[in-house]
Amino acid sequence: MVVAAILVFIAQTGFDQNHTTDTMSVSKNIQVVIVQTDFNQQLNFAPILILSLFGLVLSVIGFLVVISTELGYEHYITDIVMIVYYWDKIEFYSHAKKPIRFRIAHRLLYSFTIVLFAAIFAFFTLQIVVSTLFYRNLILVLVILIGFPLIEAIYRWRWEWYFEEGRLFNNILKNDTEGIYREDWDRWFKDSNFREKIIEDARERGILPRREKSWLYRLFYIFNSYPKSIERATELRKKFRRTTLTDVRWQNLTFDEMRELGRAAADLLKRKKIILGTDSRKSSYGMLKAFKEGYEKNKGEVINYGIHCTTPMIEYLGRLYGLPSVMITASHLDETWQGMKITPCEYKKKAEYDRKKAFNDYIESFPEKDFKCLPLTVDYLEGSVARIFPVIARRANIRIVEELNAEMSGDFTYFPSKSPNPSIPENLACIIEIMKKNESRVGVVFDDDGDRHVIILKIGNTVKAIDPVLLTAVSAMHYEEPGVFVVDPFVVPAEKAIEFWGHKMVRAKRGRPNMIGAIEKELTKNKTVYKGVEGSYHIYDSKRLDDSIWHVLEFLTYMKNIDIKKAKESIGCQYTLEMRVECKNDKLFKEKVIPALAKLSRGRGLKIKKSDGLWVKNSFVMRKSSREDVVSVLFYGEKPGEEMKWVKRAISQIYEEFAENLGEGFNDVETQQEKFYW
Repeated sequence: MVVAAILVFIAQTGFDQNHTTDTMSVSKNIQVVIVQTDFNQQLNFAPILILSLFGLVLSVIGFLVVISTELGYEHYITDIVMIVYYWDKIEFYSHAKKPIRFRIAHRLLYSFTIVLFAAIFAFFTLQIVVSTLFYRNLILVLVILIGFPLIEAIYRWRWEWYFEEGRLFNNILKNDTEGIYREDWDRWFKDSNFREKIIEDARERGILPRREKSWLYRLFYIFNSYPKSIERATELRKKFRRTTLTDVRWQNLTFDEMRELGRAAADLLKRKKIILGTDSRKSSYGMLKAFKEGYEKNKGEVINYGIHCTTPMIEYLGRLYGLPSVMITASHLDETWQGMKITPCEYKKKAEYDRKKAFNDYIESFPEKDFKCLPLTVDYLEGSVARIFPVIARRANIRIVEELNAEMSGDFTYFPSKSPNPSIPENLACIIEIMKKNESRVGVVFDDDGDRHVIILKIGNTVKAIDPVLLTAVSAMHYEEPGVFVVDPFVVPAEKAIEFWGHKMVRAKRGRPNMIGAIEKELTKNKTVYKGVEGSYHIYDSKRLDDSIWHVLEFLTYMKNIDIKKAKESIGCQYTLEMRVECKNDKLFKEKVIPALAKLSRGRGLKIKKSDGLWVKNSFVMRKSSREDVVSVLFYGEKPGEEMKWVKRAISQIYEEFAENLGEGFNDVETQQEKFYW
């Protein structure tokens, strides 16, 4: 009102250049104007409108100048961060905090002046068109009340996202100690929208620092997420084994839940110092950070080996340094899954831990062999083995003819199965077609964390994969001295081949802990254990457990002597691949289907075992997955097709949908087996 009165006084004086007065008289005149001015009287409002409009325009221009200046400064900071990141000297960058921020202070100043001059301009404009004083004052108040939120809304809509994007981008580069984006500079920084691309990728990987959650989110979290975190931690405590590996996985796991799992792991491992690593999937870096925070918050100590690790590498380093190891991984499962593999320490310390030489310690643990420039094609399925295998191949004089999916991006969406799973036939199609055209004699496909693999063999012009049953028979041919082969239910068709070549088969339940436990049990009997083989393509031995690289090198030592035809003859039966059949009604399957099939099998005079699903000798193996809505099924015998038919008929009376899925799955697997496998 005071400002308005001053402008009225100016209008009344008419800007008379000859009118002179001292300061006191001007002050008195303004006071008189404030008290006595009747805004209904006819005044010359043109100078006031011009002045207020001029002030409004200048304020808007000043506001834009502040924004553009700060945007230029933001670009300057981003350029510096990118330069030191490219040089791998990001630790030299520091940015001191300011007591007062230039952008915020000036933006508030010009926001105030914009509202002030807009209010004055509106008020005196209404003098001409609105006669009632109440409405003029009401509109004046509304302009002031709406003005500030409107300017703030325009700022947030038009510019704040850009400053936020710059802040997030700089934080990503400063937190990317592994140099994920530096390794493929052209891919990430070539386009003008590189900040947006990297931020989107970092959110999926978990590289971005955790956002501050709103009170509404926190309230929702308390009633929803926290109980689930406790539930996950309780499940980990139940499944934890103090003498062997613990392998647990969950779908749609959150960082908060992983943090709680880290706290639980610290209790289970008695807060010992641990070796920690993770694979290459997009969420793994964030999951590793969350687990580490939880473990350390519960007074545990972590030696963090970071991303692009394999499970065998982390486990080997744990054994070497005499420490428990934790690998954050969901193995071969799709991107919606996460989990961990915990190996308690029961090994004597063999070396002092040195993070800089840990990678070399693992590499040098492989025997030096000369494969005389053997040509090989490899598909990493975007997993962490791409970091390790090329180094070992050079040491062993293996010539990698072609590498597929070697960027370690963790992006599995363009694989046929949407997962880094080499046991799914469609995931082998690419490498088989490529090997038909190049000079490779052998190929290998690894999963994401390096503990399962599939061998591809070229004989003449034919290129096909070796399934677990045939691989077991081939291995049994190689070992001359009698020994033990530990197999899960889906490798039992190899029983006759194992015995034919003078060895003994020991059947174990499916699952890494079960297989390792069975191997260790045989070792306590002073038995020679040559191999443990799962139908899921996990291969074990008594020295390096399921280190896929180790087993690939061993296979290459006797590859020349392989006789596929003789190995298949020693198996002595026909068999299908392990098929995955959709089964959504878990209760119906376990309570009705399995008992009915067991009863019918006994009636046919067939030997059965129900310790791990249902195994009917010389007929079929059937097992429900504990993680997914699928049942794994394998048929074997003289005519697997006939076995499938009677099983399907029996099931159709109880669970028709599953029976139909079984029939379709059998037809698909027959086609895949003929196309992709020896």
